[in-house]
Amino acid sequence: MENLGVFTNGIEQHNALMAAAIESDGIYVKHDEKLSYTVGLSSVGLPELVAVGTDQEQNKALLFDLFYAVKHQVLKLEPGAVDGLFFEDGLALATMSEAEKQSVLFAARTLYGSWDFAAMKMVNGGRNGQQ
Repeated sequence: MENLGVFTNGIEQHNALMAAAIESDGIYVKHDEKLSYTVGLSSVGLPELVAVGTDQEQNKALLFDLFYAVKHQVLKLEPGAVDGLFFEDGLALATMSEAEKQSVLFAARTLYGSWDFAAMKMVNGGRNGQQ
């Protein structure tokens, strides 16, 4: 029988899960209903990444492809960066505003303890990163 007198901190448990994934895989991918995003890139000085779409496996694969491309210096994470190996024509990275970031990246904020990190999103907008 469950002991109802014991408090389980779900936030600490989720932070531990994310930290273990980051330690093992380099990043953690958080899925929400209409998007997925990384947690862990900021700890190595990179912006977190957001991929929009409901196919979680496709989003996860894209985010890990981007992570490995950056890790192996095939791609730079900067607004407007486009690489045909990973992007369709016209798909680019764009910096997220503070308001956008704070409306989406809750798990990253919880792990880092603040909103003091950069984030980028995938956009349809060509090489200049504008939507």
